[in-house]
Amino acid sequence: MPDITFTIDDLEYVLYSSDYVVKIDQGDSSQCLMGIMSMAVPDGFDYIIVGDVFMRPYPTHFDRNNNTVSFYTKN
Repeated sequence: MPDITFTIDDLEYVLYSSDYVVKIDQGDSSQCLMGIMSMAVPDGFDYIIVGDVFMRPYPTHFDRNNNTVSFYTKN
């Protein structure tokens, strides 16, 4: 599976297949599921919605005082 790169404010955040492919074990069988999905949004929707697949490798800081969101990187 390919790497997926999100560019947010000129910073690149790379998700590797190990980040976005979720392995589910149940009994003697396993199943791999894609942890990313698309969704229809109305015109003018200027937001990005990221979930645990993105926030797991990039811990997130929500600053309510300044109304900002920051992602920590490994660098």
